[in-house]
Amino acid sequence: LVPRHLHANFFSLPLNPWLSFNLKPPCVILENWTSYFASAMWFLWKWRNKRAFDDPNLTVFRPSEVIKKYGKEIIKAMVPAPNMMAKPRNEILIRWEPPLENWTKLNVDGASKGNPGLAGGGGVLRNHRGDWIKGFAANFGMCSSVKAEMLALLQGLRLARNLGIARLEVHMDSKVVVDIMTGATNSNQLYYFTTKKWKELIYESGWIIKLNHCYREYNRVADWLVNLGVSQSTPINIFETP
Repeated sequence: LVPRHLHANFFSLPLNPWLSFNLKPPCVILENWTSYFASAMWFLWKWRNKRAFDDPNLTVFRPSEVIKKYGKEIIKAMVPAPNMMAKPRNEILIRWEPPLENWTKLNVDGASKGNPGLAGGGGVLRNHRGDWIKGFAANFGMCSSVKAEMLALLQGLRLARNLGIARLEVHMDSKVVVDIMTGATNSNQLYYFTTKKWKELIYESGWIIKLNHCYREYNRVADWLVNLGVSQSTPINIFETP
């Protein structure tokens, strides 16, 4: 395993200089030497312990071949497959975007501190100029995170409906809830009544609803209202101003 021209140092150095010698130049300039060196150390330690504590008559057949094979597997594993090569990353600016004119945007969120645990929800309605229409913070008692997200969504929809909003664009950062509510994934019986109420609301005449998933960073106001909802003692607080 050890290149012949390195024998003098390899077989004579004290422990710490020996380790440095094998892990730093000039040894690291030898192709893949560190992988073979690490494999050799691991197998020697393994064989030594097996002989000491398990089988004193242990004999390893062609140990250098075993070490080389293992070293090659390490080297192979460290080379990324063609389809796993890093793809170029595009940076995007994440910020709140106003809805179209004559539309209202609802940013809504829910959370559970324990899942299940103390839960709350929050949301804010804003117009196409970014003006605050109304916000809310709600305390849901004890429930799961998914249930809290759903309850927050329903609370936001009811608030918008009571205000007579005709075109509502909803954004929330729970992909799970968005998929359940839009039918992209099947919900189980735990959420049957919540999804039933959602369907009853969205199919009421006189308004249009669009439900979208968004990044968490896009939903910071709603997230702040959630934390307020979890900690408050009243079931719900409505905020006329920010």
